[in-house]
Amino acid sequence: KWWDVQVTSMLDTQGFSRRLLAISRDMTAYKHVQESLHASEERLEHVIRGSHDGFWDGHVLPGHPWHSPHTPVWWSPRVREMLGYSEEEFPDTLDSWASRLHPDDREGVFRRLQACMEEGASHYDVEYRLLNKQQEYQWFHARAEVVQRDAQGRAVRMAGALQDITDRKQTEANLILSEERLRMALAASDLGIWDWDVPSNRLYWSDGVEALFGLAPGSFSGTYPAYIGLIYLLDRGSTLTRIELSLRDHTSITVRHRVVWPDGTIHWLEWTGRIYRGTDGVATRVLGIIHDTKGHSGEST
Repeated sequence: KWWDVQVTSMLDTQGFSRRLLAISRDMTAYKHVQESLHASEERLEHVIRGSHDGFWDGHVLPGHPWHSPHTPVWWSPRVREMLGYSEEEFPDTLDSWASRLHPDDREGVFRRLQACMEEGASHYDVEYRLLNKQQEYQWFHARAEVVQRDAQGRAVRMAGALQDITDRKQTEANLILSEERLRMALAASDLGIWDWDVPSNRLYWSDGVEALFGLAPGSFSGTYPAYIGLIYLLDRGSTLTRIELSLRDHTSITVRHRVVWPDGTIHWLEWTGRIYRGTDGVATRVLGIIHDTKGHSGEST
């Protein structure tokens, strides 16, 4: 066991020590708590060091507004590392962060903070840009929660994490640009995209495919049975057989059939796609393109 012993010398009238007074306390429980706290702090330090995220912890100064530039905010070393600043360049204050917010993000971010600090919200989840030392903006995803309020319910402490999502944002931007280019290419070539989720029998058609079937935009229900119902009756049986054989035995598919437009004219369509399979070999998805092979065939019903 751990003991805390305090010994006091008892002096006589001549100043000589005649006896000792000892007071002892069992400190075992306290030591166990202290050791547990130390272990917990050590684990937290390892988590912070090993994480790719940055962490922060802000405290409102008594008598000052929470949004004061001098509000103390502890920034973990990872926050400065992600942005390229030293501790002197990025001190532990709110202004270190606020002064580097992108102007277009500032109003929305502070509105979210205000909801937590003044309006009773507990959780904070927002994406924004911060200026790094290279004078470039990086995207971050911030998550936090209020961890302490005063007697009036006002938040006085808030803590959270920062994750660099610049690469994800760039990927999203590239995807949007790629999709826009694809839409323009499809519109110029009269091609359409066909995406069939086989297990659910759901069909996705890109813009313009409905027009190939003589349908108004938005009128197709997006199901495989609905598509089959649009095939010219004399072609329906052979088309179904070809699709079933391809799904069973092949990695690609090409189907050509006629469709009847509402005005009674008959048109030839062809779609070609790749068949994707699950680990059990069963077809799960067909992705390809569809186009009008001849336009109006001259036939009519």
